[in-house]
Amino acid sequence: MKSFPFTWRAFLIYMTSDYKSFFITFEFKSLTMKKILALFAFFFFAFASAQDPKDPDFDVKDRLYKKYKNEVRSYDRKDFDDLMMAFFEKQSEESPTLTKEEYYTYTVKIAIYSEKYGLLYKKEKEVAQKTKNEWLARMYSDYMASRPKKD
Repeated sequence: MKSFPFTWRAFLIYMTSDYKSFFITFEFKSLTMKKILALFAFFFFAFASAQDPKDPDFDVKDRLYKKYKNEVRSYDRKDFDDLMMAFFEKQSEESPTLTKEEYYTYTVKIAIYSEKYGLLYKKEKEVAQKTKNEWLARMYSDYMASRPKKD
């Protein structure tokens, strides 16, 4: 395995003269080309897959996921049953329409609990991941379309 072909002095020609560039190029000397490409590929895929471009509400879901992750992971079965019951009661035709924030709060919490289930029971990990993805894939626009129209 060959090292990066430039010394840090030669590589500085291609970089700006600020201190940050100096440290970046100095570190490149100790890395091999395969490592650099692997790091580049890792960061590219990590940032490319971080947001689903088809989901316009991704930011809301992501914020709620981060907000409720620890809280929901501490839920026991009774708390989860209460959450599911409240969600389905509020989705009924007689109840008022949920706001986008309320709707995604319920779906994200249920998805987090599904994830917890997969962490607790390794044999059920694939099923739990599928369930989590299904709950996160739910869209507020679909919910609104399913609501009866008021005349």
